[in-house]
Amino acid sequence: MNSFQVTNLDKNNVTIFNFDGNTSRQYDVNYAWNTVSPNVTDGNYFIDVNVNDGSSTAQDSSDYSWAAPPQKVTLTCTDATSGVNMTSYYRYSTSDFNTVSGGTHYIFQTVDGNIQYDFNASDLAGNGSAIGKLWIETVSDTTPPTITSVSPFEGQQGVASTANIVVTFSEAMNASSVQNGIDVNNGVSLIAGTITLNANNNVATFDPSPDLNTGTTYTVRVKTTVTDSASNALAEQKEWNFTTANAYSLSLSAGWNLASLPEVPADTNISKVLASILSDVTSVWSYDSFDSNAVDGWRSFNPANPCSAASAGCLSSMTAGYGYWVNMADANTLSGSGSLFLQGPNTFPSRRLNFGWNLIGHYNSVDQTVRCVLGRIVNNGSDGILRIPWTQLLTYTGSTLTSVGDLVSSKLQDGKGYWFLIPGLTSGLVANAYIYAPVPTSVCPAV
Repeated sequence: MNSFQVTNLDKNNVTIFNFDGNTSRQYDVNYAWNTVSPNVTDGNYFIDVNVNDGSSTAQDSSDYSWAAPPQKVTLTCTDATSGVNMTSYYRYSTSDFNTVSGGTHYIFQTVDGNIQYDFNASDLAGNGSAIGKLWIETVSDTTPPTITSVSPFEGQQGVASTANIVVTFSEAMNASSVQNGIDVNNGVSLIAGTITLNANNNVATFDPSPDLNTGTTYTVRVKTTVTDSASNALAEQKEWNFTTANAYSLSLSAGWNLASLPEVPADTNISKVLASILSDVTSVWSYDSFDSNAVDGWRSFNPANPCSAASAGCLSSMTAGYGYWVNMADANTLSGSGSLFLQGPNTFPSRRLNFGWNLIGHYNSVDQTVRCVLGRIVNNGSDGILRIPWTQLLTYTGSTLTSVGDLVSSKLQDGKGYWFLIPGLTSGLVANAYIYAPVPTSVCPAV
């Protein structure tokens, strides 16, 4: 006994009916037919009928006029035993049978509704199958596509300069319209880039070339010329902004350096932060007496033997507000980017200071006076008088720790680290003090 099979592969806008015209969710239907022939090996033969929405294929719409998307039908006849090719035939409505050209053809209909599709097959010996019937319901797609998500998101700050722009649509899109309907502006002109779509044609990725500039606000526009696979246009233009991270550059000498990051990196992983100089880094140390996972307040990182982030004393990340002892085999310049301004439900960076020594960094990419920035760290005494609780500020120059003397005119420098002393608890002083970032230049001018 032999059979042929009806298979629906893509059910977009297609409903398969059984042979009585009733809706059926059984997509595989078998028929018996006779293949007795002296020229064809008896056995099992299959006709695979694949019915799917063909509206996304390359068709010249000017050649046709239809209310419903065209239905793509593929007939494949195989001889499972002898491998003898067979010929497929189809007809719909009251037309005569036609030979399938290349195994694929399109059914075009000018109105929505049901059409009956008949098919059979013959082998080279002239043995024919019984006529199978397939009902196809065509329904016009008139729903405009929507944008379901974008990346970077609206108003995002600190975006990496290497980031791509991704737009996700609610359905499969016309690739050409998307590639011509998205642009990115840097505030002066459109930027160059390549737009690609995923296999489902619903996710578009804009890859800038070259990479995005740091510290720049970009505007992305998705125009209403963008259409889905049924030629429905986006109902309204989508436009949003994002800002890339600020660039920083720190010159580090061979030997020990007391440094800090002026911005919070988008990725604080220490290997990523130090990527531009990692081959010259011997070790990095940080100190925070509040840190319960540190060893006597210290954490360290050795590029030659990276530690597990969960292990005691492991330094696995770097961020702004902290000072770092960086030991370099050779002089090099650390390049990176980040931001102190984060959108959404985020607070500005800050760090808690303990009594005794604190290893701190300057929260800014510009130099500001010590008095203006650190003079804001005060404690409220029991007598109601605000007091500055710290007494010493040390930095590292060459091979020597030096005191920052004149607090009125001396400055906290971009990229420098500092030892900062808050003496032990005295009567009337509150135990907690914080450094907050950033102090605006309108409050503490750059010097």
